[in-house]
Amino acid sequence: MHLIDGKKIAERIEEEIKSSGKTGGLAVVLVGNNPESHLYVKLKEAAAKRVGIYFEKYLFEETASEQKIIKKINDLNTQKNITGIIIQLPLPEKLDTNKIIHAINPLKDVDGYHPENLIAFQKNKFDFFPPVLCAVLQIFKELNVDIKTKTITLLTKSEIFPIPYIAYFKNRAKEFHFCSENATDICLLSGDIVITAIGKKHYLKSEMIKKDAIVIDIGAIKKGKNVYGDADSKSLAQKASYLTPTPGGVGPITVACLLKNVAK
Repeated sequence: MHLIDGKKIAERIEEEIKSSGKTGGLAVVLVGNNPESHLYVKLKEAAAKRVGIYFEKYLFEETASEQKIIKKINDLNTQKNITGIIIQLPLPEKLDTNKIIHAINPLKDVDGYHPENLIAFQKNKFDFFPPVLCAVLQIFKELNVDIKTKTITLLTKSEIFPIPYIAYFKNRAKEFHFCSENATDICLLSGDIVITAIGKKHYLKSEMIKKDAIVIDIGAIKKGKNVYGDADSKSLAQKASYLTPTPGGVGPITVACLLKNVAK
């Protein structure tokens, strides 16, 4: 089994952004004191500086109201130097995540979560790619994968996350299957490519995939000071052909893809 070097792919995308001469400004809204969220924002800030993209972060207390956060988003919507706005998730439980995301100008929604952008994806209109989907496509590019000849399976519990994947792959891959947690055996075993985003440490084992499958692990589960993926790399070592490690796999590519959406 070969490990896919996400940092190497991210560096290639960053070089493409720099050589394009495009710039932009990224505003990140961060609520509360979640250490993981603060770390992810720092990683995005560092990457933005590397490619010459202006970066601003707006910190709100855990107790901040939706109105206060939305007021700041409305202000950012009008700022010409800000070409991308993201809400660092998860938000505190008392806040309505969908309502806050809906406040972002769809043209500045570089994560692809705004309802208008989700509707566009469902209509197979991809003026830009959500960063994680972009990361998956960049991995295919690196491995020279022709998806027209591949069956792709996606494992996730989310209802919103699969929307762009279903729209993009259903007409481009040989076959595309959306696997629920309760129907993994037959569904996952059909996949030449398995994309897992279920958020359970080492959930994906060798008996759940076919021989020589490519496994793209989007899961990121923090336990103490360590971060783990959905995939059990030891179990998969003799079965999968390629695997994205966690950390160092999909994560760095996703950040680079986010900045690609910001650069105008």
